[in-house]
Amino acid sequence: MKKMNPMGYSKSSVGTGFGILIIIFGIVLMTILVKSGASVEDAKYLVIGAAALAVLFGLMDFTSNLKAGKKISYMNDMLECPAVKGEIKEIKKLPYILGKAREDLADKEHTRYKQYVYQIIAAFYDNESQSEKIIKSEPYARDPRIFISGNSVSVHYSSDGNYWIDPEEIVEGNGQNDPNAGKDLRMKRFVECHGALVTLITMAFSVMVLIIAYLIVKSIFQ
Repeated sequence: MKKMNPMGYSKSSVGTGFGILIIIFGIVLMTILVKSGASVEDAKYLVIGAAALAVLFGLMDFTSNLKAGKKISYMNDMLECPAVKGEIKEIKKLPYILGKAREDLADKEHTRYKQYVYQIIAAFYDNESQSEKIIKSEPYARDPRIFISGNSVSVHYSSDGNYWIDPEEIVEGNGQNDPNAGKDLRMKRFVECHGALVTLITMAFSVMVLIIAYLIVKSIFQ
């Protein structure tokens, strides 16, 4: 299993993929409508709408990938810096509200939030201050325990006082043989390792929805 990057530190093609899928669905639905008796002139607006949505999703990918490129460059620079051994003390689950991880809301009981992020809290011995220092990672969109098997990390440090936590012990295979992993974590690891299979299942579900839509449209025009 490969390492998972923090939020914003990976480029995405999800929007472009959805855009292509939308265009394909638009063309298929247009074909169904025409075969069911609708005029090409009327049905073509379905494809035009699908193309507009596809462009919008593509632009979203382009914009987010520009920002991600700068962050990835920073991450790579930090990984080139010297490093010391550190230890994971905690992985905190934080509410994510309006684009910010809210640590002040993390310990509120009986309160559920729409979105959460995860942050690695690590400790290392700072030779300069001769004491243990606690640092925090960038937030992760998914639980880092998915790919972390131990508590060891490399703490990279730059001359301007920045730190980067790089987990060292990575889960082997799909992590299903880990006796310390619960059912929820095993499922998350399965999805992470078998992304292609999950995508295939999603596409199969989409095809099923398309078939149902075809049957509904066909019954309307009959």
